[in-house]
Amino acid sequence: MVCHKKCEVRCQASGMCGAESITTMALEADEIEPTLIGESGPEISLTSCEDTVQGATMMAMKASIANTLMGLKKAGSTSCLAPPASGTGLASRSLPPSPCASRKNSLVGGLGISPDLLEGAEPSVAAPLVAGDLDDGLMSRAKDTGKFLYKHLEPQERVEKINIMMGKLKTALDAETTSRLELSQSGEMDSIKLIAQSDLRVQALSVLLLHYCAGLQHAQEVLDRSQRNKES
Repeated sequence: MVCHKKCEVRCQASGMCGAESITTMALEADEIEPTLIGESGPEISLTSCEDTVQGATMMAMKASIANTLMGLKKAGSTSCLAPPASGTGLASRSLPPSPCASRKNSLVGGLGISPDLLEGAEPSVAAPLVAGDLDDGLMSRAKDTGKFLYKHLEPQERVEKINIMMGKLKTALDAETTSRLELSQSGEMDSIKLIAQSDLRVQALSVLLLHYCAGLQHAQEVLDRSQRNKES
Protein backbone atom coordinates (compact mmCIF):
# COMPACT_ATOMS: atom_id res chain seq x y z
CA MET A 1 0.00 0.00 0.00
CA VAL A 2 1.31 3.43 -0.91
CA CYS A 3 1.72 5.65 2.15
CA HIS A 4 3.64 8.80 2.86
CA LYS A 5 6.81 8.09 4.82
CA LYS A 6 5.78 10.19 7.81
CA CYS A 7 2.38 8.51 7.84
CA GLU A 8 3.93 5.05 7.86
CA VAL A 9 6.28 5.98 10.70
CA ARG A 10 3.48 7.44 12.78
CA CYS A 11 1.25 4.46 12.15
CA GLN A 12 3.93 1.99 13.16
CA ALA A 13 4.81 4.03 16.23
CA SER A 14 1.22 4.32 17.35
CA GLY A 15 -0.11 0.87 16.55
CA MET A 16 -3.59 2.00 17.60
CA CYS A 17 -6.75 0.64 16.05
CA GLY A 18 -9.44 2.90 17.34
CA ALA A 19 -12.15 5.20 16.15
CA GLU A 20 -9.95 8.28 16.58
CA SER A 21 -7.20 6.92 14.33
CA ILE A 22 -9.59 5.67 11.68
CA THR A 23 -11.49 8.95 11.73
CA THR A 24 -8.28 10.89 11.19
CA MET A 25 -7.32 8.50 8.40
CA ALA A 26 -10.57 9.20 6.59
CA LEU A 27 -10.69 12.92 7.18
CA GLU A 28 -7.09 13.64 6.27
CA ALA A 29 -7.50 11.69 3.05
CA ASP A 30 -10.37 14.04 2.17
CA GLU A 31 -8.43 17.13 3.34
CA ILE A 32 -11.02 18.03 5.95
CA GLU A 33 -10.04 20.29 8.83
CA PRO A 34 -8.37 18.04 11.44
CA THR A 35 -9.71 20.24 14.25
CA LEU A 36 -13.15 18.74 13.69
CA ILE A 37 -11.99 15.54 15.32
CA GLY A 38 -9.54 16.53 18.01
CA GLU A 39 -6.82 14.05 18.80
CA SER A 40 -4.80 12.89 15.83
CA GLY A 41 -4.11 9.29 14.97
CA PRO A 42 -2.14 7.36 12.36
CA GLU A 43 -2.39 9.10 8.97
CA ILE A 44 -2.82 6.49 6.25
CA SER A 45 -3.34 7.73 2.71
CA LEU A 46 -6.13 5.99 0.82
CA THR A 47 -6.22 8.57 -1.98
CA SER A 48 -4.78 6.35 -4.70
CA CYS A 49 -7.66 3.90 -4.29
CA GLU A 50 -10.13 6.50 -5.56
CA ASP A 51 -9.32 6.02 -9.23
CA THR A 52 -9.69 2.25 -9.16
CA VAL A 53 -12.80 1.59 -7.07
CA GLN A 54 -15.77 0.99 -9.36
CA GLY A 55 -19.40 1.55 -8.37
CA ALA A 56 -18.84 2.49 -4.73
CA THR A 57 -16.07 5.08 -4.86
CA MET A 58 -13.37 5.30 -2.27
CA MET A 59 -14.29 8.95 -1.63
CA ALA A 60 -17.80 7.92 -0.68
CA MET A 61 -16.43 5.22 1.60
CA LYS A 62 -14.08 7.62 3.36
CA ALA A 63 -16.92 10.11 3.76
CA SER A 64 -19.07 7.34 5.23
CA ILE A 65 -16.41 6.48 7.80
CA ALA A 66 -15.82 10.14 8.59
CA ASN A 67 -19.50 10.97 8.99
CA THR A 68 -20.12 7.87 11.07
CA LEU A 69 -17.28 8.47 13.48
CA MET A 70 -17.95 12.20 13.70
CA GLY A 71 -21.45 11.25 14.77
CA LEU A 72 -20.02 8.92 17.41
CA LYS A 73 -17.72 11.70 18.60
CA LYS A 74 -20.63 14.10 19.04
CA ALA A 75 -22.58 11.44 20.92
CA GLY A 76 -19.64 11.06 23.31
CA SER A 77 -19.04 7.37 22.70
CA THR A 78 -15.67 7.59 20.98
CA SER A 79 -14.17 9.21 24.05
CA CYS A 80 -14.43 5.81 25.68
CA LEU A 81 -11.78 4.56 23.27
CA ALA A 82 -9.13 6.95 24.52
CA PRO A 83 -6.80 5.92 27.37
CA PRO A 84 -8.37 6.84 30.70
CA ALA A 85 -6.89 9.82 32.50
CA SER A 86 -4.95 8.94 35.61
CA GLY A 87 -6.79 10.08 38.69
CA THR A 88 -5.87 10.24 42.34
CA GLY A 89 -7.85 10.22 45.53
CA LEU A 90 -10.84 8.31 46.83
CA ALA A 91 -13.22 9.91 44.36
CA SER A 92 -11.47 8.45 41.34
CA ARG A 93 -11.23 4.99 42.88
CA SER A 94 -14.89 4.88 43.86
CA LEU A 95 -16.32 5.71 40.43
CA PRO A 96 -18.36 2.88 38.89
CA PRO A 97 -16.93 1.31 35.74
CA SER A 98 -17.99 2.88 32.46
CA PRO A 99 -20.11 0.75 30.11
CA CYS A 100 -17.42 1.39 27.51
CA ALA A 101 -14.67 -0.01 29.72
CA SER A 102 -16.03 -3.54 29.51
CA ARG A 103 -17.46 -3.43 25.99
CA LYS A 104 -15.22 -6.27 24.80
CA ASN A 105 -16.45 -8.54 27.58
CA SER A 106 -20.06 -7.77 26.66
CA LEU A 107 -19.64 -8.82 23.05
CA VAL A 108 -19.99 -12.54 23.55
CA GLY A 109 -20.11 -14.21 20.15
CA GLY A 110 -18.21 -11.47 18.35
CA LEU A 111 -19.40 -8.40 16.49
CA GLY A 112 -22.05 -9.97 14.31
CA ILE A 113 -20.32 -8.97 11.07
CA SER A 114 -21.74 -10.72 8.01
CA PRO A 115 -19.53 -13.60 6.79
CA ASP A 116 -19.90 -12.18 3.28
CA LEU A 117 -17.78 -9.20 4.32
CA LEU A 118 -15.00 -11.46 5.57
CA GLU A 119 -14.78 -13.45 2.35
CA GLY A 120 -11.15 -13.68 1.30
CA ALA A 121 -9.87 -11.69 4.28
CA GLU A 122 -6.59 -12.90 5.71
CA PRO A 123 -7.01 -15.11 8.83
CA SER A 124 -4.86 -12.76 10.93
CA VAL A 125 -7.42 -10.02 10.21
CA ALA A 126 -10.65 -12.03 9.99
CA ALA A 127 -10.19 -14.06 13.19
CA PRO A 128 -9.99 -11.06 15.58
CA LEU A 129 -13.01 -9.47 13.88
CA VAL A 130 -15.06 -12.65 14.27
CA ALA A 131 -14.04 -12.86 17.93
CA GLY A 132 -14.67 -9.16 18.56
CA ASP A 133 -11.05 -8.66 19.64
CA LEU A 134 -9.81 -5.42 18.08
CA ASP A 135 -6.23 -5.62 19.30
CA ASP A 136 -3.68 -2.83 18.93
CA GLY A 137 -1.90 -4.29 15.92
CA LEU A 138 -5.00 -5.10 13.87
CA MET A 139 -4.96 -2.04 11.65
CA SER A 140 -1.29 -2.52 10.77
CA ARG A 141 -1.92 -6.19 9.94
CA ALA A 142 -4.90 -5.24 7.81
CA LYS A 143 -2.75 -2.87 5.76
CA ASP A 144 0.25 -5.18 5.49
CA THR A 145 -1.68 -8.33 4.52
CA GLY A 146 -4.03 -6.73 2.01
CA LYS A 147 -1.63 -7.69 -0.78
CA PHE A 148 -2.52 -11.37 -0.23
CA LEU A 149 -6.23 -10.92 -0.98
CA TYR A 150 -7.41 -13.17 -3.83
CA LYS A 151 -3.86 -13.69 -5.11
CA HIS A 152 -4.98 -16.90 -6.83
CA LEU A 153 -7.13 -14.92 -9.28
CA GLU A 154 -6.03 -13.39 -12.57
CA PRO A 155 -5.12 -9.68 -12.21
CA GLN A 156 -8.27 -8.27 -13.86
CA GLU A 157 -10.57 -10.70 -12.05
CA ARG A 158 -8.82 -9.93 -8.79
CA VAL A 159 -9.37 -6.18 -9.17
CA GLU A 160 -13.04 -6.73 -9.98
CA LYS A 161 -13.52 -9.08 -7.01
CA ILE A 162 -11.98 -6.65 -4.53
CA ASN A 163 -14.09 -3.81 -5.96
CA ILE A 164 -17.20 -5.91 -5.34
CA MET A 165 -16.15 -6.54 -1.74
CA MET A 166 -15.50 -2.84 -1.16
CA GLY A 167 -18.96 -2.07 -2.52
CA LYS A 168 -20.42 -4.46 0.06
CA LEU A 169 -18.41 -2.72 2.77
CA LYS A 170 -19.75 0.67 1.68
CA THR A 171 -23.30 -0.63 1.98
CA ALA A 172 -22.58 -2.16 5.40
CA LEU A 173 -21.00 1.06 6.70
CA ASP A 174 -23.98 3.10 5.53
CA ALA A 175 -26.39 0.71 7.23
CA GLU A 176 -24.38 0.71 10.46
CA THR A 177 -24.22 4.50 10.39
CA THR A 178 -27.99 4.76 10.15
CA SER A 179 -28.56 2.15 12.84
CA ARG A 180 -26.08 3.74 15.24
CA LEU A 181 -27.52 7.23 14.88
CA GLU A 182 -31.04 5.91 15.44
CA LEU A 183 -29.89 4.19 18.62
CA SER A 184 -28.20 7.34 19.91
CA GLN A 185 -31.39 9.33 19.36
CA SER A 186 -33.76 6.79 20.90
CA GLY A 187 -32.85 7.60 24.50
CA GLU A 188 -33.71 4.09 25.65
CA MET A 189 -31.77 2.65 28.58
CA ASP A 190 -31.12 -0.69 26.90
CA SER A 191 -29.55 1.04 23.89
CA ILE A 192 -26.21 1.62 25.66
CA LYS A 193 -24.94 -1.89 24.99
CA LEU A 194 -26.23 -1.82 21.42
CA ILE A 195 -24.47 1.49 20.81
CA ALA A 196 -21.21 0.04 22.14
CA GLN A 197 -21.57 -2.92 19.80
CA SER A 198 -22.31 -0.61 16.89
CA ASP A 199 -19.22 1.47 17.68
CA LEU A 200 -17.04 -1.62 17.46
CA ARG A 201 -18.71 -2.77 14.26
CA VAL A 202 -17.88 0.60 12.70
CA GLN A 203 -14.25 0.15 13.70
CA ALA A 204 -14.21 -3.42 12.40
CA LEU A 205 -15.74 -2.43 9.06
CA SER A 206 -13.20 0.38 8.77
CA VAL A 207 -10.37 -2.08 9.37
CA LEU A 208 -11.79 -4.32 6.65
CA LEU A 209 -12.03 -1.33 4.33
CA LEU A 210 -8.35 -0.60 4.88
CA HIS A 211 -7.56 -4.30 4.31
CA TYR A 212 -9.39 -4.46 0.98
CA CYS A 213 -8.08 -1.08 -0.12
CA ALA A 214 -4.51 -2.27 0.41
CA GLY A 215 -5.38 -5.36 -1.61
CA LEU A 216 -6.94 -3.26 -4.35
CA GLN A 217 -3.85 -1.11 -4.72
CA HIS A 218 -1.62 -4.18 -4.92
CA ALA A 219 -3.95 -5.86 -7.42
CA GLN A 220 -4.08 -2.74 -9.57
CA GLU A 221 -0.29 -2.49 -9.58
CA VAL A 222 -0.01 -6.13 -10.69
CA LEU A 223 -2.62 -5.55 -13.40
CA ASP A 224 -0.85 -2.45 -14.70
CA ARG A 225 2.48 -4.27 -14.74
CA SER A 226 0.93 -7.19 -16.61
CA GLN A 227 -0.55 -4.88 -19.23
CA ARG A 228 2.76 -3.07 -19.72
CA ASN A 229 4.53 -6.39 -20.24
CA LYS A 230 2.02 -7.37 -22.91
CA GLU A 231 2.52 -4.08 -24.73
CA SER A 232 6.32 -4.26 -24.69
